[in-house]
Amino acid sequence: MDEKTRKKIELATVTVRSKSMKPGEGGQGVYIGNGFVLTAAHCLEFDTAGAIAEGFPPVYYIDRPEGESIWCSPVSIDPCSDLAVVGPCDNQQLSERHRELLSFFEDVVPIDIRREPLQPEESTSCEIRTHLGTWVSGKMTRHSDMPWAWLEADENIIGGTSGGPIVDEDGQIIAVVSITGDDDASGPHSIPSLWLPPWLLALVPGEE
Repeated sequence: MDEKTRKKIELATVTVRSKSMKPGEGGQGVYIGNGFVLTAAHCLEFDTAGAIAEGFPPVYYIDRPEGESIWCSPVSIDPCSDLAVVGPCDNQQLSERHRELLSFFEDVVPIDIRREPLQPEESTSCEIRTHLGTWVSGKMTRHSDMPWAWLEADENIIGGTSGGPIVDEDGQIIAVVSITGDDDASGPHSIPSLWLPPWLLALVPGEE
């Protein structure tokens, strides 16, 4: 992947956190278009009290380098796949917050999602953008006897990188970081990674 593509992904990567968390806590998220940010579900605090159905969705923060944090609301949180999508606050009383998020991403190029999953026993080279701003190379392999793809990273992926994008050689998102290693560990790192599900792909239609 070239430096131009890496820079585009870096500009589209943000920090997402719950209101109760301090700046710097939470996890990474990546802008995928239509006002949506993809992250890992475990990076956000949530409950099952039905707040979304009752019209009182929780508010999360997207931190930016300068200025106050931007408010966002959950679109979907799936703890089983450890995927979450947040977007503009869909509440008339928060219309200003809605516009604020869309304005923030106005000049950000969304990162494409890879539409075709790996075939059994197929592998692809990939890169992971860490929360420290560095890049880790790796390989994603789908084994026929496993329901997930297996990520083999060249270096240990430490906490704080959760929710960050895992992209293929074309700069397309193929997964997000879900499991990280010990901060003190070093060397290669192997973790399972679920492929992006159909409900997520439907949020941001691809080109015909």
